[in-house]
Amino acid sequence: MAIKYNFVDNKVYGPEDINDITRSLVGAGIAPFLAKDSYNALDLNSLTSALVETGTSLDGCKCSIENVGTEEMSAHVAQGIVFFESGVRLEVDVDGYSVSVTPNTSGYIYAHYSPSLQKADIVFSAEYPEDGEYVVLAKLGEDGSLKDERVFARSRVATLGSNAKYTITEDRVTIYDKYDTAPVYDGEEKKIAEIDLSGIDMTKFNYLIYQYDCTTSGSTDPEYCEKYFNLNNTRAKFYVTGSLKYWQALFDIILEPDKFVIVADSEQTFSHYKSVFESAIPYFKLV
Repeated sequence: MAIKYNFVDNKVYGPEDINDITRSLVGAGIAPFLAKDSYNALDLNSLTSALVETGTSLDGCKCSIENVGTEEMSAHVAQGIVFFESGVRLEVDVDGYSVSVTPNTSGYIYAHYSPSLQKADIVFSAEYPEDGEYVVLAKLGEDGSLKDERVFARSRVATLGSNAKYTITEDRVTIYDKYDTAPVYDGEEKKIAEIDLSGIDMTKFNYLIYQYDCTTSGSTDPEYCEKYFNLNNTRAKFYVTGSLKYWQALFDIILEPDKFVIVADSEQTFSHYKSVFESAIPYFKLV
Protein backbone atom coordinates (compact mmCIF):
# COMPACT_ATOMS: atom_id res chain seq x y z
CA MET A 1 0.00 0.00 0.00
CA ALA A 2 1.82 3.11 -1.19
CA ILE A 3 1.83 6.35 -3.09
CA LYS A 4 4.51 7.95 -5.20
CA TYR A 5 4.80 11.41 -6.66
CA ASN A 6 6.76 13.19 -9.34
CA PHE A 7 8.22 15.38 -10.62
CA VAL A 8 10.42 17.10 -8.02
CA ASP A 9 13.69 19.00 -8.12
CA ASN A 10 17.20 17.58 -7.86
CA LYS A 11 16.40 14.39 -9.73
CA VAL A 12 17.10 13.43 -13.35
CA TYR A 13 14.30 11.87 -15.42
CA GLY A 14 14.60 9.96 -18.66
CA PRO A 15 12.53 8.69 -21.62
CA GLU A 16 10.72 6.08 -19.50
CA ASP A 17 9.28 8.94 -17.45
CA ILE A 18 8.03 10.65 -20.59
CA ASN A 19 6.37 7.40 -21.66
CA ASP A 20 4.77 7.11 -18.23
CA ILE A 21 3.31 10.61 -18.57
CA THR A 22 1.88 9.82 -21.98
CA ARG A 23 0.28 6.57 -20.78
CA SER A 24 -1.44 8.29 -17.87
CA LEU A 25 -2.75 11.23 -19.90
CA VAL A 26 -3.71 9.73 -23.24
CA GLY A 27 -4.77 6.47 -24.79
CA ALA A 28 -2.51 6.94 -27.79
CA GLY A 29 -1.05 9.80 -29.75
CA ILE A 30 1.97 12.02 -30.23
CA ALA A 31 3.01 14.13 -27.24
CA PRO A 32 4.13 17.71 -27.98
CA PHE A 33 7.61 17.66 -26.42
CA LEU A 34 11.16 17.75 -27.73
CA ALA A 35 13.30 14.63 -27.35
CA LYS A 36 16.16 15.06 -24.88
CA ASP A 37 18.63 12.75 -23.21
CA SER A 38 17.27 13.74 -19.82
CA TYR A 39 14.51 15.94 -18.41
CA ASN A 40 14.41 18.01 -15.24
CA ALA A 41 11.38 18.55 -13.02
CA LEU A 42 10.41 21.80 -14.75
CA ASP A 43 10.43 20.14 -18.20
CA LEU A 44 8.13 17.34 -17.14
CA ASN A 45 5.79 19.37 -14.95
CA SER A 46 5.38 21.90 -17.75
CA LEU A 47 4.50 19.09 -20.14
CA THR A 48 1.95 17.55 -17.79
CA SER A 49 0.41 20.93 -16.95
CA ALA A 50 0.07 21.75 -20.65
CA LEU A 51 -1.74 18.50 -21.39
CA VAL A 52 -4.15 18.00 -18.50
CA GLU A 53 -6.25 19.98 -16.04
CA THR A 54 -6.24 19.36 -12.29
CA GLY A 55 -8.21 16.44 -10.89
CA THR A 56 -8.03 12.67 -10.70
CA SER A 57 -7.70 10.01 -13.37
CA LEU A 58 -11.04 8.70 -14.54
CA ASP A 59 -12.76 7.07 -11.54
CA GLY A 60 -9.40 7.03 -9.70
CA CYS A 61 -8.67 7.73 -6.01
CA LYS A 62 -12.20 6.99 -4.79
CA CYS A 63 -12.45 7.20 -0.99
CA SER A 64 -14.24 4.94 1.48
CA ILE A 65 -14.36 5.03 5.29
CA GLU A 66 -13.32 2.17 7.54
CA ASN A 67 -13.92 1.64 11.29
CA VAL A 68 -16.34 4.57 11.65
CA GLY A 69 -16.41 6.16 15.10
CA THR A 70 -13.43 4.25 16.49
CA GLU A 71 -9.83 5.19 17.21
CA GLU A 72 -8.87 3.11 14.16
CA MET A 73 -11.09 5.16 11.85
CA SER A 74 -9.42 5.78 8.50
CA ALA A 75 -10.10 6.61 4.87
CA HIS A 76 -9.10 4.18 2.14
CA VAL A 77 -8.08 5.84 -1.13
CA ALA A 78 -8.36 3.52 -4.12
CA GLN A 79 -5.86 3.24 -6.97
CA GLY A 80 -5.55 6.25 -9.25
CA ILE A 81 -3.59 9.36 -10.21
CA VAL A 82 -3.97 12.94 -8.96
CA PHE A 83 -2.87 15.77 -11.26
CA PHE A 84 -1.88 19.06 -9.61
CA GLU A 85 -2.01 22.43 -11.35
CA SER A 86 1.79 22.69 -11.55
CA GLY A 87 2.01 19.34 -13.37
CA VAL A 88 3.12 17.29 -10.38
CA ARG A 89 1.43 13.87 -10.31
CA LEU A 90 0.65 11.71 -7.28
CA GLU A 91 -0.04 8.04 -8.00
CA VAL A 92 -1.80 5.60 -5.64
CA ASP A 93 -0.84 1.99 -6.31
CA VAL A 94 -3.14 -1.01 -6.78
CA ASP A 95 -3.35 -1.67 -3.02
CA GLY A 96 -4.69 1.80 -2.29
CA TYR A 97 -3.60 4.19 0.45
CA SER A 98 -4.77 4.58 4.06
CA VAL A 99 -5.31 8.01 5.60
CA SER A 100 -5.85 8.52 9.34
CA VAL A 101 -9.16 10.25 10.16
CA THR A 102 -10.22 11.92 13.42
CA PRO A 103 -13.45 10.32 14.71
CA ASN A 104 -16.56 12.53 15.05
CA THR A 105 -14.89 15.33 13.09
CA SER A 106 -16.00 16.81 9.80
CA GLY A 107 -13.40 17.74 7.21
CA TYR A 108 -11.85 16.95 3.87
CA ILE A 109 -9.69 14.23 2.36
CA TYR A 110 -7.41 15.77 -0.22
CA ALA A 111 -4.13 15.36 -2.05
CA HIS A 112 -1.62 18.07 -1.16
CA TYR A 113 1.62 19.13 -2.81
CA SER A 114 4.06 21.43 -1.00
CA PRO A 115 6.53 23.13 -3.39
CA SER A 116 8.67 24.30 -0.47
CA LEU A 117 9.04 20.76 0.89
CA GLN A 118 9.00 19.10 -2.56
CA LYS A 119 6.56 16.56 -1.14
CA ALA A 120 3.08 15.28 -2.00
CA ASP A 121 0.68 13.28 0.19
CA ILE A 122 -2.99 12.50 0.80
CA VAL A 123 -4.30 13.81 4.13
CA PHE A 124 -7.41 14.47 6.21
CA SER A 125 -7.97 17.93 7.69
CA ALA A 126 -10.87 19.99 9.01
CA GLU A 127 -9.82 22.83 6.69
CA TYR A 128 -8.19 23.23 3.31
CA PRO A 129 -4.44 23.93 3.37
CA GLU A 130 -3.24 27.53 3.17
CA ASP A 131 -0.10 26.73 1.22
CA GLY A 132 0.84 24.71 -1.84
CA GLU A 133 -1.62 22.97 -4.16
CA TYR A 134 -4.45 20.61 -3.30
CA VAL A 135 -7.03 18.42 -5.03
CA VAL A 136 -10.11 17.50 -2.99
CA LEU A 137 -11.17 13.84 -3.05
CA ALA A 138 -14.01 13.63 -0.50
CA LYS A 139 -15.87 15.48 2.25
CA LEU A 140 -16.36 13.73 5.60
CA GLY A 141 -19.28 14.41 7.96
CA GLU A 142 -19.14 14.21 11.77
CA ASP A 143 -21.26 11.04 11.62
CA GLY A 144 -18.78 9.34 9.29
CA SER A 145 -20.81 9.94 6.12
CA LEU A 146 -18.71 10.50 3.03
CA LYS A 147 -19.44 12.63 -0.03
CA ASP A 148 -17.40 12.13 -3.18
CA GLU A 149 -15.83 15.45 -4.24
CA ARG A 150 -13.58 14.23 -7.04
CA VAL A 151 -13.35 16.03 -10.34
CA PHE A 152 -11.95 13.94 -13.16
CA ALA A 153 -8.99 15.51 -14.98
CA ARG A 154 -9.59 16.52 -18.58
CA SER A 155 -7.13 16.70 -21.44
CA ARG A 156 -6.33 20.20 -22.73
CA VAL A 157 -5.23 18.93 -26.15
CA ALA A 158 -7.92 17.91 -28.62
CA THR A 159 -5.71 15.52 -30.59
CA LEU A 160 -4.59 13.36 -27.69
CA GLY A 161 -6.83 10.53 -26.54
CA SER A 162 -9.56 11.74 -24.17
CA ASN A 163 -10.26 15.28 -25.19
CA ALA A 164 -11.79 18.61 -24.44
CA LYS A 165 -15.26 17.97 -23.13
CA TYR A 166 -18.39 18.32 -25.25
CA THR A 167 -21.66 19.04 -23.46
CA ILE A 168 -24.63 17.20 -24.94
CA THR A 169 -27.44 19.72 -25.23
CA GLU A 170 -30.97 18.83 -24.22
CA ASP A 171 -32.31 19.29 -27.75
CA ARG A 172 -30.35 16.17 -28.72
CA VAL A 173 -32.23 14.05 -26.14
CA THR A 174 -35.60 12.44 -26.85
CA ILE A 175 -37.51 11.07 -23.83
CA TYR A 176 -40.36 8.64 -24.40
CA ASP A 177 -43.29 9.48 -22.17
CA LYS A 178 -44.96 6.15 -21.42
CA TYR A 179 -43.86 2.53 -21.32
CA ASP A 180 -46.87 1.33 -23.32
CA THR A 181 -46.22 3.69 -26.23
CA ALA A 182 -42.40 3.71 -26.16
CA PRO A 183 -40.69 2.07 -29.14
CA VAL A 184 -39.61 -1.55 -28.71
CA TYR A 185 -35.89 -2.26 -28.87
CA ASP A 186 -34.62 -5.60 -30.16
CA GLY A 187 -37.99 -7.27 -29.66
CA GLU A 188 -38.11 -7.19 -25.84
CA GLU A 189 -36.98 -3.98 -24.12
CA LYS A 190 -38.51 -0.52 -24.38
CA LYS A 191 -36.64 2.65 -25.25
CA ILE A 192 -36.67 5.18 -22.42
CA ALA A 193 -34.60 7.71 -24.39
CA GLU A 194 -32.38 8.36 -27.40
CA ILE A 195 -29.45 10.80 -27.65
CA ASP A 196 -28.70 12.11 -31.13
CA LEU A 197 -24.96 12.01 -31.98
CA SER A 198 -25.20 13.11 -35.60
CA GLY A 199 -22.56 15.68 -36.59
CA ILE A 200 -20.33 14.85 -33.59
CA ASP A 201 -16.91 13.38 -34.34
CA MET A 202 -17.00 10.54 -31.82
CA THR A 203 -13.40 9.55 -32.59
CA LYS A 204 -12.31 12.52 -30.47
CA PHE A 205 -13.85 11.12 -27.30
CA ASN A 206 -13.38 8.12 -25.05
CA TYR A 207 -16.21 8.42 -22.50
CA LEU A 208 -19.71 9.66 -21.84
CA ILE A 209 -19.70 11.11 -18.31
CA TYR A 210 -22.91 11.83 -16.43
CA GLN A 211 -24.10 12.76 -12.95
CA TYR A 212 -27.24 11.59 -11.20
CA ASP A 213 -29.09 11.93 -7.89
CA CYS A 214 -27.67 9.40 -5.46
CA THR A 215 -27.56 8.39 -1.82
CA THR A 216 -24.34 7.31 -0.14
CA SER A 217 -23.25 6.17 3.31
CA GLY A 218 -26.86 5.42 4.27
CA SER A 219 -27.88 9.06 3.88
CA THR A 220 -31.07 10.18 2.15
CA ASP A 221 -29.80 13.74 1.67
CA PRO A 222 -29.72 14.71 -2.02
CA GLU A 223 -26.32 14.68 -3.69
CA TYR A 224 -24.80 13.81 -7.05
CA CYS A 225 -22.59 10.93 -8.10
CA GLU A 226 -20.59 10.80 -11.32
CA LYS A 227 -20.27 7.74 -13.54
CA TYR A 228 -19.10 7.09 -17.06
CA PHE A 229 -19.68 4.89 -20.11
CA ASN A 230 -16.58 3.74 -22.02
CA LEU A 231 -17.09 4.41 -25.72
CA ASN A 232 -15.03 1.34 -26.54
CA ASN A 233 -18.10 -0.63 -25.46
CA THR A 234 -21.27 -0.98 -27.47
CA ARG A 235 -23.50 -1.71 -24.46
CA ALA A 236 -23.24 -1.34 -20.68
CA LYS A 237 -25.27 -0.84 -17.51
CA PHE A 238 -26.47 2.70 -16.88
CA TYR A 239 -27.22 3.55 -13.25
CA VAL A 240 -29.35 6.29 -11.75
CA THR A 241 -30.69 6.38 -8.19
CA GLY A 242 -34.22 7.25 -7.13
CA SER A 243 -35.57 9.02 -4.07
CA LEU A 244 -35.88 5.89 -1.92
CA LYS A 245 -32.92 4.78 0.15
CA TYR A 246 -30.67 2.34 -1.72
CA TRP A 247 -33.09 1.92 -4.65
CA GLN A 248 -31.17 1.99 -7.88
CA ALA A 249 -32.62 1.96 -11.36
CA LEU A 250 -30.76 -0.19 -13.82
CA PHE A 251 -31.06 0.83 -17.44
CA ASP A 252 -28.83 -0.19 -20.33
CA ILE A 253 -27.06 2.25 -22.63
CA ILE A 254 -26.28 1.17 -26.19
CA LEU A 255 -23.95 2.98 -28.59
CA GLU A 256 -25.13 2.94 -32.20
CA PRO A 257 -23.38 4.69 -35.14
CA ASP A 258 -25.26 7.98 -34.73
CA LYS A 259 -26.96 7.80 -31.34
CA PHE A 260 -27.12 6.44 -27.80
CA VAL A 261 -30.16 4.34 -26.96
CA ILE A 262 -31.21 3.90 -23.32
CA VAL A 263 -33.54 0.97 -22.65
CA ALA A 264 -35.58 -0.32 -19.72
CA ASP A 265 -36.51 -3.98 -19.22
CA SER A 266 -39.69 -3.43 -17.17
CA GLU A 267 -42.58 -1.01 -16.80
CA GLN A 268 -41.71 -0.49 -13.12
CA THR A 269 -38.17 0.64 -13.91
CA PHE A 270 -39.40 2.86 -16.74
CA SER A 271 -42.16 4.54 -14.72
CA HIS A 272 -40.36 5.00 -11.40
CA TYR A 273 -37.06 6.32 -12.70
CA LYS A 274 -37.76 8.20 -15.91
CA SER A 275 -37.79 11.48 -13.99
CA VAL A 276 -34.44 10.67 -12.38
CA PHE A 277 -32.97 10.00 -15.80
CA GLU A 278 -34.33 13.35 -16.99
CA SER A 279 -32.60 15.11 -14.08
CA ALA A 280 -29.24 13.70 -15.26
CA ILE A 281 -29.54 15.10 -18.79
CA PRO A 282 -27.87 18.49 -18.05
CA TYR A 283 -24.76 16.59 -16.89
CA PHE A 284 -24.16 14.52 -20.05
CA LYS A 285 -20.66 15.23 -21.40
CA LEU A 286 -18.34 13.54 -23.89
CA VAL A 287 -14.66 13.55 -22.93
